[in-house]
Amino acid sequence: MLTDNTGIVIFANAAATGIFAHMNEHLVGSRFELRDRSETSEISALIGSEERYFEIRASEVHWQGQKFNLGVFRDITRRKLVEERLRASEERYRHLFEHAMLGVFQVSVGGEILDVNPTFALMFGYSSPQELKALVKNVDSELFIDPQRRLQIIRRVEQNPGPGVFENQYRRRDGTSFTGRTFLHPVRDAYGNILHIEGFVEDISERRKSEEALRRSEERFSKVFSSSPVGISITTLSEGRFLDANQAFLEVYGYVHDEVVGRTSSELNMWVNPEVRERIAREIHEKGKAQELEVELRMKSGELFTGMFSAEIINISGEDCMIGLLRDITDQKNAYEARSRLAAIVESASDAVFAKTVDGVITAWNHGAEILFGYPAQEIIGKNIRILYSQERVEEEERILNRLLKGETVAQFESVRIRKGGEPVEVSLTISPIFDADKKIVGASQIARDITERRKSEQQIRMLNEELEHRVLERTAQLEAANKELEAFSYSVSHDLRAPLRHIHGYSDLLSRRIEGKADQTELRYLRYISDSVREMGNLIDDLLAFSRMGRSELHKTSVDLRKTVENVIGLFSDEISRREIEWIISDLPTVDGDSAMLQLVFQNLIGNAVKYTRTRSKAIIQIGSEIRPDQVIVRVNDNGVGFDMKYANNLFGVFQRLHRSEEFEGTGIGLANVRRIIHRHGGETWAEGGLDKGATFYFSLPNHKKG
Repeated sequence: MLTDNTGIVIFANAAATGIFAHMNEHLVGSRFELRDRSETSEISALIGSEERYFEIRASEVHWQGQKFNLGVFRDITRRKLVEERLRASEERYRHLFEHAMLGVFQVSVGGEILDVNPTFALMFGYSSPQELKALVKNVDSELFIDPQRRLQIIRRVEQNPGPGVFENQYRRRDGTSFTGRTFLHPVRDAYGNILHIEGFVEDISERRKSEEALRRSEERFSKVFSSSPVGISITTLSEGRFLDANQAFLEVYGYVHDEVVGRTSSELNMWVNPEVRERIAREIHEKGKAQELEVELRMKSGELFTGMFSAEIINISGEDCMIGLLRDITDQKNAYEARSRLAAIVESASDAVFAKTVDGVITAWNHGAEILFGYPAQEIIGKNIRILYSQERVEEEERILNRLLKGETVAQFESVRIRKGGEPVEVSLTISPIFDADKKIVGASQIARDITERRKSEQQIRMLNEELEHRVLERTAQLEAANKELEAFSYSVSHDLRAPLRHIHGYSDLLSRRIEGKADQTELRYLRYISDSVREMGNLIDDLLAFSRMGRSELHKTSVDLRKTVENVIGLFSDEISRREIEWIISDLPTVDGDSAMLQLVFQNLIGNAVKYTRTRSKAIIQIGSEIRPDQVIVRVNDNGVGFDMKYANNLFGVFQRLHRSEEFEGTGIGLANVRRIIHRHGGETWAEGGLDKGATFYFSLPNHKKG
């Protein structure tokens, strides 16, 4: 824009015309004062609905001898807006800076304080930022507990372009320290060099103390939770789902941690009666807790146990949860029930059961004691036990007490006590010491039984024993007389019966020689029958005498090797079996205690029978073996001979009992009877098994005196 010396606009370009169009419809020809000025000035103009700002610079120019004024206008609206925003931003920043709850600072890389806010000054114990900047020249040595710490931080900041967070120990003006959390931001130039460092400090000392207290509290809770001997569980209140459970809780149920957490007690089938669980849940919801409830629960294995359960609602992270305490009281309950049963048994026992202190004061008295001694419990409890002693037995209490103090039990001690009316009663006593939890003897328990009737019975038994002894003597004398008669009978059989047999045998022999060559076959056969019968009668007499002597002869027990005995017996039959085919199968046979001669006779009879009754077999098989049991040794003799009918098995071991005709197999029927008598005298038994034409097995047992 150009004006003359009178201020009339003589030229305006399009931009100027647009700026001042609001002033005049035609800018040229209008008056506009332009003064020469060294500084620029600013004007505002409303262009349309928008306010615009312009910067004006005016100067005098001369042309053709005339003076003109030249005005240059520049639109600075955008710059003005930016400056206004920057000013507002700086005001906001300054407000935040001055009133921030955190300590805000600017420091040089070398540690010189450039600016701090009031909070920073107060945090370090100074009344104002001005006081802090006046007194603190270097933050390294004056504000840091460890000056090297800041240098380490600077190196890290230099290596990292972005901001950093650090925790440091700072020093206040009074020398005390605090923990600060520092946020640092390096301000760099265009080349990346740090111009200064700015940031803010937060005093976290109280937070750290709270965090440490919380950590210690959580650590204590964790230790209590983990090591508590009481089972502890934490579940959600809404679903009853396990959040955690300690080791004691898991051990009670037999689970591991992962099997429980995340599941409910219903899913794990822990409750024996789900209705009880529902009732307890309602009580906890209504009252906020449940205390000392006895419940029946189920282990993982399915085994049931009794638990003492308590629970209370707690809040964890805004959620209502339940902490439960559980103790397995199965043993305790069983012990209580056992004590209760014992107390009931003691109270109902017919024997007198009572207790006393070491000083002799009666502390317990059952119904049996009331009956025996006549004192009701309320009358005698609290009195000294000497009330039950006669004068001459007072010292007995001292002797008993001395033994009890040594920890001894006085068992089956018979004495005399005095009833309430002064009547003496004979009793059998068992007295035991009573110990407290520290194994200290604090008293004694006594069991007393009335033995008056027993004494009478013992007297009667003594009298009966004396009478029985007298009868035994009489009976012994009778047996001795009978034995003598039996010996006389044996002698008679041995001599008197044998004499007629010898006469028959002799005269039949003479008759045979006298008619030799004259008798026909029938007469000779008759004579042969007479001779065979006499011989058989002699064998019967011999076996009968042997059987009689076997019952009276004394046993001479030694160690008998049964295998060697069997081998000796088989040797006795060598002539008889020399022309026969016999397979002997002899298993291991033990050594036993017994009479060697008698046991050899047993095998002679059994092996002899096996040899005899296998005579009809082209090949005889005879097996001899044994079975050793804890209490006895069983020996068997088996053959493949003619056998016998089992319905007659009970007759085998009787005297003169034969199951085969003498024309088929010779014998007197005494051998097996002798076997049974010998084995019975050794404390054993005999039996047999067999079948017609299927062989036979004979067994006998002997006591095993070599057990273990």
